[in-house]
Amino acid sequence: GLAPVITINDKVYGKVTPEKTVEIINKIKEEETNGN
Repeated sequence: GLAPVITINDKVYGKVTPEKTVEIINKIKEEETNGN
């Protein structure tokens, strides 16, 4: 399976570790800052 899973802005991220969560959040912040 994909657990643990998080969903952010209707995107599903599977097999998430605490480190991966931080990477995903930072990437999303960058994208939103750049207006994408």
